[in-house]
Amino acid sequence: VLIDPKLIRPDYDANIDSADFEALGLEDSSDEHFLQFSIVTIPEDRQGMTANLQGPIIINKESRLGRQCISQNDSWNVRHNILEEMAAGKDAC
Repeated sequence: VLIDPKLIRPDYDANIDSADFEALGLEDSSDEHFLQFSIVTIPEDRQGMTANLQGPIIINKESRLGRQCISQNDSWNVRHNILEEMAAGKDAC
């Protein structure tokens, strides 16, 4: 399962290395040229759903070429609890 990481964390910025964008045929890191997703893990207890914000999937919109990249932002890890992150976001509003 994939999800747009900005649905969980509106402030999400993966800070992907320029070499990853070049490998996907992207000349710049402008959001209009690519899609980004996070891989979701759904255990039996769905309250424990997590999203991998450290390793987003980046897809070139035009060529449909994609790859999993490693975020250069130390704020993200591989197991962000989705429901906790969304609740924290509502509290901040």
